[in-house]
Amino acid sequence: MPEPENIHDPANANQTAAVRNWADILAIADAIPTPLLVVGRDGGISFFNAAWLRLTGRPLAGELGRGWLSGVHEEEREATDEAFGQAVQRREALDVEFRILCADGEHRWMHAQGVPLYSPAGDLAGVVGSCVDVSDRRRLQEENDRYFQDLEEAKQRAETAASELIIQAEELALARNVAQKATQTKSIFLANMSHEMRNSMNGILGMTTLLLDTTLTDDQRQYVEAMHESARHLVTELNDLLELSKIEEGQIAMRAEPFSPREVANSLVLLFGPEAERKGLHLTTEVDWRVPAIVIGDEPRLRQVLTNLLSNAIKYTEQGEIRFAVRSKGTTAQRSLIQFEVKDTGVGISEEKQRTLFEAWRPEHLETERRFQGSGLGLSLTWQLIARMMGKIWVESQPSQGSSFHIVLPFTAPSEEQVTEYHSSRRAAHSGVIAGSSGDTLRVLLAEDSRVGQLLVTRLLEKWGHDCSVVASGVDAIEAARRNEWDLILMDVQMPEMDGWTATRAIRKLPGPAGQVRILALTAFAMEEDRRKCLEAGMNGYLSKPIAPKELKTALDGLIAERRAA
Repeated sequence: MPEPENIHDPANANQTAAVRNWADILAIADAIPTPLLVVGRDGGISFFNAAWLRLTGRPLAGELGRGWLSGVHEEEREATDEAFGQAVQRREALDVEFRILCADGEHRWMHAQGVPLYSPAGDLAGVVGSCVDVSDRRRLQEENDRYFQDLEEAKQRAETAASELIIQAEELALARNVAQKATQTKSIFLANMSHEMRNSMNGILGMTTLLLDTTLTDDQRQYVEAMHESARHLVTELNDLLELSKIEEGQIAMRAEPFSPREVANSLVLLFGPEAERKGLHLTTEVDWRVPAIVIGDEPRLRQVLTNLLSNAIKYTEQGEIRFAVRSKGTTAQRSLIQFEVKDTGVGISEEKQRTLFEAWRPEHLETERRFQGSGLGLSLTWQLIARMMGKIWVESQPSQGSSFHIVLPFTAPSEEQVTEYHSSRRAAHSGVIAGSSGDTLRVLLAEDSRVGQLLVTRLLEKWGHDCSVVASGVDAIEAARRNEWDLILMDVQMPEMDGWTATRAIRKLPGPAGQVRILALTAFAMEEDRRKCLEAGMNGYLSKPIAPKELKTALDGLIAERRAA
């Protein structure tokens, strides 16, 4: 290696005497563990110490001049060469980082720093510098950069996701509002349609009931019975439609009251016995002795689903028998599982139709339903009610070989207190019916604007020996309540001038007995909120239209029993 020019800073010229010869300088440089280099005036390297050679692993001859640049990574090679050249040309400090291929076969990051060298005369001799391996620092820096870049990307993704969620939430809120408005519109439509249809059915069923109690020829009786049955079927379909709507809207509440499964089974057989007998069918019942005497559950809903199954069994069976069985599937101190089975010898159901049997309005149901009169709503309602009662339902059937419907429902075991209350209420109800069988006369005010409704109720009340006066509006009902004493007011809720709810609230404000009179609503509105509205207005109860004569007479007999006991 050629000996460089005198290496002295002009400000420290007197230090030259301390360095005896160039060999001493080389020895000192080689002893330093840090890579050292000297850049000549032409920008090439004129000196490397031993530490540099150990790091790179290449022979000295190949490194001098610009040879060492071949080991610099191509991405930094041009910038590094330029930095070394500018340090010499501009006589300024050197500060550059670059990667160089080392003996281990890897490119390592080097941080080179240097200062200009001057001769005793003040001329630039070159640049002397040192290199530090900063690979670990650069690696950490790159990892940090990647980390923060990942964080930034994650932040951007989160912000994008949040924006999308906000948009989705807004869309869902909009869809929910639209659905709620649609549901509300449907509910209003169903309520109004139900009201109009029930008013009409009230007249048809009531008049045919009265007509059947008169002297008719055989042909006339057959026609009236057909008319009555068709109207009753229409009311059943309407009830099923409203019930399904209430379930879909979450408006249905399940009861938990004590009842007797055995009594339910026996009463249903008594109810459907005459209908089965008219078709020449044999209806039998079997109740397992292990079935608990009393359980806690929703008796009205159970009756509803069993009524639907028994009605279908009779409707779809032309000859043979209907078997109704109630069996215990296991009882503990807290819970009972009870299975109900309705088996017929009717038309049967194909395997394909069984898969969609409990769905409403399926096209494949239409052929069968047209033949036997029905919409298919009953089984869909049955399935949903059983699901709400935490039970299950299934069918076993083959075409032309009958069907067997099975229901398994869980019931809670009653406490001793509940058993006692149940028996007490049953005794009270039974004594009330007996007491009401006498000919006691009630003074009844009927507030009803429909002429057909007026005729129906007055004829029924007269038939049972009661006095009935009629008004056609809520305003007239208030005036009649103020002027006269009544045992009962039958109040239609939908009347001109003033509805029944408003009239009831006004009557309740009257002084003395007039404000305490018993008021029963006559309502064609069948939604739960309408019934609740009747009670909140101050009514003592309600009777749904079409009015069932049996229910009206039960209410009147109960009032007679209360009056007798007072």
